[in-house]
Amino acid sequence: MAIGIASVALFPGAAGWCLALFGWMLLPLALLDARHFWLPDALTALLALTGLLIAGPLLDTTILERLTGAIAGGVTLALLALMFRHARGREGMGGGDPKFVAAIGCWLGWMPLPSMLLIASAGGILWALVTQKKDAAIRDRHIPFGVFMAGAAWCAVPLWIYLNAG
Repeated sequence: MAIGIASVALFPGAAGWCLALFGWMLLPLALLDARHFWLPDALTALLALTGLLIAGPLLDTTILERLTGAIAGGVTLALLALMFRHARGREGMGGGDPKFVAAIGCWLGWMPLPSMLLIASAGGILWALVTQKKDAAIRDRHIPFGVFMAGAAWCAVPLWIYLNAG
């Protein structure tokens, strides 16, 4: 309920309702990733499809900008995961993360994605440092990056509008 109230308070009209729906769709994905390190393909696909179909009023983006966001976001994270696996010889990112950022790109378009990923990465790093245990190295821990991407994606909307106002 708070997501809806905050969304409509920030942006009255169609953009506010789009932001509310976006937040409500992000929430179960964030919770599933936090608890089970799982971003289900069905929910991620629903997020992507809904973004492509109705998210235009959110940031006044075209479907081409949102498709570009999906491709750029998904490919970028998939390449990062591949480079990590090649460099370190082990997985560094779950397979749902690139799909999730692609779905977020379907809502935001391509331009806010770098800011969103920066915010999500900073949140993940801060969380890892704050919750670090003395007996376990950070490199050996799993971090539910989807949680940070979901929060950053929702926050990126008002931030993007604020940064581009005027």
